[in-house]
Amino acid sequence: MTRYVKVALLAFLTSSSLLWGRFYIGVEGGYMRDRSVYEYEEKGVSKTEWEKKVLGNGLVGNITLGTEHFFGRNYYGVRWGIFGGYGASQSKDSEFGESKLTTFWAGANFDMFFNFYAKEDFMTGMFMGVEYDYIIQKPSKEAPFGVNNKTQSNNLALRVGLSTLFGNHHRLELLAKVPVYVQDHDKKIAPSKYEFKYEYVQGLLAYKYVF
Repeated sequence: MTRYVKVALLAFLTSSSLLWGRFYIGVEGGYMRDRSVYEYEEKGVSKTEWEKKVLGNGLVGNITLGTEHFFGRNYYGVRWGIFGGYGASQSKDSEFGESKLTTFWAGANFDMFFNFYAKEDFMTGMFMGVEYDYIIQKPSKEAPFGVNNKTQSNNLALRVGLSTLFGNHHRLELLAKVPVYVQDHDKKIAPSKYEFKYEYVQGLLAYKYVF
């Protein structure tokens, strides 16, 4: 068998593995630490600036579905998924008082797997990837800081975690989500500029049933 035939065969097997992936459906949930950031800037004879951060703690949960694809004797893999969910957090601030924030989540993600141990009915390893988040924010109090915190945000997050598949169908995971891009909402009323952004970090436990 020539070298070119071997390369072509390897490419075919890899593409076949990616094409014939396994479908999954699952749930994930856990702790969320969020931060609503308000910024103000006024440019005049003398420049004026201030920043206000309202910290919250709460829970978030999602329903997930997608496909996963493994190759290289199951030591390497990729995964695509979509999700939708709900979050709730509480904050207490000396100026803003007590408030609750309800969030609705939707998005899509992509992960790469690197397994430490891989058999047909048992795999364990780590994964990392990226995620697009669309978030609808519904605060119990609308902030009187010039720009509305009752809004929608488009964010990009980094995902990293540990994953174990057992019994050929059951996948358990621990994962963290950390935003790397957060949408800025601004409002300009010359000579003033108001900005708002919603930041968060999540630590989650996930279960997926793999068909």
